[in-house]
Amino acid sequence: MIKSSHAIPSLLLVLCFPVSAYALPTCEGAPGVGVEAVQVDDAGNFKFRGTAAVRAPGENPSLLLLARKRAETAARRELVRFWEGTDLVDICSDDNEEMQNITVENDVENINYSEVTKVTCSIRTSSSGLVKGAEFGGACKSGGMYYLSLIITPESIQAATRGSRQMSSGMGGGMKPINSNQNSNSSSSPSDFNTYDKYQF
Repeated sequence: MIKSSHAIPSLLLVLCFPVSAYALPTCEGAPGVGVEAVQVDDAGNFKFRGTAAVRAPGENPSLLLLARKRAETAARRELVRFWEGTDLVDICSDDNEEMQNITVENDVENINYSEVTKVTCSIRTSSSGLVKGAEFGGACKSGGMYYLSLIITPESIQAATRGSRQMSSGMGGGMKPINSNQNSNSSSSPSDFNTYDKYQF
């Protein structure tokens, strides 16, 4: 009787909160797997978004939680692969090369490829801390796959840039500071990928 009484609360939870209550936002408009820089304003401020996908068959809440953890690890691995990859090394070794995996949000009209590339290359030595501090950016599930994004915020990038400038007096220029009231904070809840490019982190 004692064992069965303990099972009652769990049964009630399942009855009161059906599987559909754990449903994630649609993946329509979600970013592709990999890493991209996202320019957030015309001043040139940007963030990095690392996205990964893992298999997540069914809608069991415990399995979805496991899939989320696996996807977060995979997204962090995507960020590491980007920072340590030969593509970025080659770009940073050639003054005539610029990053191309850059997108925009907040109705930004022009991408500042040169500035994004310059700042990215200047903070490569800080990439470990940036990846470690990456924040949740959004999640969804589609076709048995769980997608999740992690964000390296504009504030984190600017902090790394300031540190880099202190180490090297030869660096100049750079991005304008972000206003304190700019909505670039991360969200602790899943974002709606239908409006992903407009979603503020």
